Amino acid sequence: MFVMFIAMIFALYYHQVILSPEPVTGTNLLAMVFLPRLAVGFLYLLLTRMTLRRLATPQAAAAMSWLDRIGKLYHAGVLFLFISDLRNGLLLAVRQFLGSDWVLVDEIIVLLPSLVLIFWGWVCFYPVDRRLREASLMRRLDQGLPPMTLCTRGQYVLNQLRHQVLVVLIPLLALYGGNEVVDRLPESWVMYNGWNLSSVFSFAVAGILLLFSPVMLRYLWDTEPLPAGPLRESLEQLCQTHGVKVRRLLLWRTYGTLINAAVMGLIAPIRYIMLTDALLENMPQRQVEAVMAHEVAHVRRRHLIWLVLAAAALLMGLESILVIVLKSLIHSPALPGMFGQFHELIQDPVMLDRSAMLIGLVLWFLSFGWVSRRFERQADTFAVQHLSMQYGKHVDPQLGLVVDPASAVAMIEALQRLANLNHLSVHRNSWRHGSIRWRQTYLESLIGRPVHQLPIDDQILWMKAATVVVLLAGLIFELYRRGFIA
Repeated sequence: MFVMFIAMIFALYYHQVILSPEPVTGTNLLAMVFLPRLAVGFLYLLLTRMTLRRLATPQAAAAMSWLDRIGKLYHAGVLFLFISDLRNGLLLAVRQFLGSDWVLVDEIIVLLPSLVLIFWGWVCFYPVDRRLREASLMRRLDQGLPPMTLCTRGQYVLNQLRHQVLVVLIPLLALYGGNEVVDRLPESWVMYNGWNLSSVFSFAVAGILLLFSPVMLRYLWDTEPLPAGPLRESLEQLCQTHGVKVRRLLLWRTYGTLINAAVMGLIAPIRYIMLTDALLENMPQRQVEAVMAHEVAHVRRRHLIWLVLAAAALLMGLESILVIVLKSLIHSPALPGMFGQFHELIQDPVMLDRSAMLIGLVLWFLSFGWVSRRFERQADTFAVQHLSMQYGKHVDPQLGLVVDPASAVAMIEALQRLANLNHLSVHRNSWRHGSIRWRQTYLESLIGRPVHQLPIDDQILWMKAATVVVLLAGLIFELYRRGFIA
């Protein structure tokens, strides 16, 4: 969902690049907006009902795996239809109807059909989710565990809206709207001694949003202070051990529908670590501590700041490489076959921009996902290091303190419970985290290795160094381009 909304905002920002030379108007445009969505929504309803009937059969696991793939296609269809709307001229039609380009108003109206389709997907999936949770409830009762409250359809959709849509869409739209406001500032405000400061204003808006987003999320989600007791004391001690200051540990209420933890905030006065109700109810304390240590690692290793810097460095580096490559192709002899056709296409400035944007987004998506997964791997490693130092204390005569099996298994089993309770396949790949099985296999490989000499820490160090080099090179090039460096 996160990736889909980023792609939507990118498409809005570059809507003129993907706009058809002959936009659709009137009744035809409305038909092209609503009829495909009605067809997709009806088809998804049928598929979820088919899956619901198969849950009572021995093919239940295969049915859920199949529905998971269908769900990915459904979200891909939502994105495809949104881009199709922009290409057909829906944004232009909305602006003409409003009589002006109001900040964010036209963009939100264009987003509404896609949001309705997303909500409809949750409405269709709710009976499947409820059936799975009813089965989990029966297993809990058989094990002598207290029952969990099942949410209603309205509570389920509201939870998904708060945790999947608003948490991503509100900051992205605020950033987009801030850029719209900056673009409309008088020239006297943004020009200073020949310098265009619009980028500075845009970065300032992004910085303010990033800084204060934890306060927004705390009240956007249903949270309250974690109740006092042995668990909170041990988690607070974990933070103190690693020198991580937080304003508060929060219990994140999800009606038992989400097994997760999150850390938010760049600075201690507005930094929170949140643990969901289902996570605390379904995991033993050692596994909760492992999950907590993973979140503490993001703060201790300053992952959020470095991810932002890495994203900027990748954009800067890929943009420079693409400009050099495409301009070289323009002035080079045409190649045979499909390469020759591409050579002809990029002679057109519009097609050149479109090609650069498309190739750049794909490369950035792939490269940033790879970087993010390494940061997540370091956080998993940190959790195992913490448990090994706190409880394992296995010393090898030659290697010193090593990762003990119990510490690695605690994190491995925590990931397994996360997958089981969220009804996720351990083989399901995540753009930013990788698959659960990929992470578990890596953690198994750490057993018996020196706690303080693990390769991922060196790998992250080299990635940070590369990020700094690219950003400094970009800064020097910008100063040279503006004539400040001869």
